[in-house]
This record gives sequence, C-alpha cells and structure tokens, in this order.
Amino acid sequence: MERACRRAMADDPDYFSADSVSRITGQQLRRILSDDFDPAHSTLDRVEERVKQLRDCGQCLSAQYDGDVMNLYRQADGYLHGERGILELMSEFKAYSDPIQKKSFLFLMFVSQAGIWKIKDPENLKVAVDYHIMRIALRSGMTKVGGTLERVLKERKEVDAATDTEVRGAVQEACDLLVRHSGHSVFEVDNILWMMGRNCCFYDHEPICGRNACFKEDRCTFIRSIVYDCPGKCLFDGACLGSLDEEYSKFWETNLYAEYY
Repeated sequence: MERACRRAMADDPDYFSADSVSRITGQQLRRILSDDFDPAHSTLDRVEERVKQLRDCGQCLSAQYDGDVMNLYRQADGYLHGERGILELMSEFKAYSDPIQKKSFLFLMFVSQAGIWKIKDPENLKVAVDYHIMRIALRSGMTKVGGTLERVLKERKEVDAATDTEVRGAVQEACDLLVRHSGHSVFEVDNILWMMGRNCCFYDHEPICGRNACFKEDRCTFIRSIVYDCPGKCLFDGACLGSLDEEYSKFWETNLYAEYY
C-alpha cells in the first residue's frame, strides 16, 4: 500500500490532499491500488465503504484542520489523552470511531515510527487489536473466556457490537501486560502478534504448531519482518495453550461486520 501511494504521489503530489481525498471515487482507489494502474485488475474489497471513509476524512480535515493533519497533532499538543487529546480528536472521523481504536493506534504507529509525530505520553499507546491479534490472544490463552461466549467463538457465530468491544477490550488489556513484562515496545509486540496471526495462525489453515509442520517457509512474511531464526514452528509453540490443547486451537475471533476496523 505504501508503494502504491508513493507511486500515486509521484504522478500528482496533491493526490492525497484533503480536497482530493474528499472527492475520491471508487475507480480512482482501485486504480492506485492495482499493480498496473488498471482498476479492473485491483483486488481491493469493500471499495465503496473505503471511499465513504476517505471522503469523510478529507471533509473533516478541511473543515476542522485547514486540510492539514498536522494541525490535529498541534491542537492536541502531541498528547494522546487529556482534554481534546489526539485519540479523542481522531474519534470524530468515521474511519477512526472504533471504541477500541484499532485504526487510530495503527496510524499512530506509522507516524510515530516514521518520526513525523512525537507522542508525549507514549505510555498510553496500545496494540491495535484486529481479528488476527484476537485469534492469537484467544488461542494462546492470553485472554480467557468461558460459558456461552466460548461456544459462540468456537462455532464462529455472529456477535453484537457490545460483545465484540468487550472481547477486543480484554485482548487489548492482555497485550498491555505483554508489553509491560516482555521488554518490547508496544509497536514490536503489535508487529509480532499481527505477523503470527497472518502466518502461523492464519484463518485459512490449521495453526502451524504442535503436530502441524510448517509449510509456508517460502512465503512467510513473519520471518521476513521479525528478527527470528525460525525452527519451522510458531514462536509460541509449547507455551501457547493452543499448541498444547486442541480445545484452545478451536477459538476464533469475534464474528462481526464493522466498518470501523
């Protein structure tokens, strides 16, 4: 995505200005996110939903921040929390209205690591909890559930927004503890867990742990992104409860369609 956006900006430096984004079309979005600039070759899904959110972002930036996202940062004085902090200001954009603030924390990871924004209260940064990280937390035992909810998650039944927020909130709290006790930064923990969910514990195959040998070495993005001398099995194999108990490996993330994450 970064490469595609840089390519679009090379052709037009104002491509992602607030004014341009507020008028973006589905065809334009498909075009920049296709390898050959042919919209017909784009594999992007949920296009109209993404267009609606992008337009809202452009309109909000123009109306409230003179079209410059740096003005949002300045208005909050670099603080995530506090009166009118970054997180509260971002929540006014439809794309960032998630109560668990997944996209907000993901955005903050990018701008912080790039040195664009200096966060003055980094202790308030959290892991950006999405379905991959939920799956890891539930299967590993980082986050435990029981009763009816356990059955609902294992059977992949649809849940309501309140249940989704409750589960993701518990996962985020577990990730807070992992950051605190691991010695790794919140961004490192986020990247490790997300990459594990995208590779070892991906949703379209059995978890690569326990008796299941790895079959993805040639295309594994985890070992390309993390400094890890992979022995051919998941980093958490033997510690993750899902690798020791089949009942834990049956857990799935919450089943909810939500535009905000």
